[in-house]
Amino acid sequence: MDTSVQVMLGIAWGTYQEFLDGKVDGKDHWDETQTRADGTQRLHGPRVPYIAPEKAFGDYLSKEIVERGLEAGAEGVVLEEPEFWADAGWSKSFQREWADYYHEPWQAPDSSPDAQYRASQLKYFLYRRTIEQVVTAIKAYATEHHKTIPCYVATHSLLNYASWEIVSPESSLLKVGHRWIYRARYGRARRGCRTTTWAWRRSGRLRRPFSNMGAIQNLVRASGRKVWYLNDPIEDNPNHSWTGLQVQLGETR
Repeated sequence: MDTSVQVMLGIAWGTYQEFLDGKVDGKDHWDETQTRADGTQRLHGPRVPYIAPEKAFGDYLSKEIVERGLEAGAEGVVLEEPEFWADAGWSKSFQREWADYYHEPWQAPDSSPDAQYRASQLKYFLYRRTIEQVVTAIKAYATEHHKTIPCYVATHSLLNYASWEIVSPESSLLKVGHRWIYRARYGRARRGCRTTTWAWRRSGRLRRPFSNMGAIQNLVRASGRKVWYLNDPIEDNPNHSWTGLQVQLGETR
């Protein structure tokens, strides 16, 4: 049994007020909050925004969070849920990154189908870059201290993310070089997926938790990489019970 202690951090959100408030580098970073067209922010909790990451955020996670955990004795790192909401893309940071990435002025994602597609491509790139920053820092630390430090990405299925309207760089993670943890939480694994089949006309959605699991397995099938399945059917909801596990994970047609 593996008894190693690992540090887990949200790659898209967390209690990073020291970074957001400018206590780390003297610069306010609240404009890196994922923002909708009406100016409202995508929040995971009070003063805990989803981040539209610039390079400073990746540097912060690497130096202030990950390295701090490794110095405290952590033997591995888990990066949780790289997620950029599809209805976001109006933050000042995202506008700056658009100009850098496309070499042209920012376009509102809802201004055209092409702008929405390009916004999603950029969101994908930004979180892949952030993960690469952190993984590179971990590898450098491991080399310096003559250690092997595994790094995992804990993520939901792309089917889940498509249904929830979230952009994630999941399909490119094989190129970055991690191990994966698929988080089979009730709320997302159980959430129905939209479909155009006859079942949609009958019931509106299909609930396919094991299909969601299979989607991520197929991404790594030919790569030789491993996927760990974190089955968490009750997640953080006191209304979900272990006695209802069979019903909760049942697939419907």
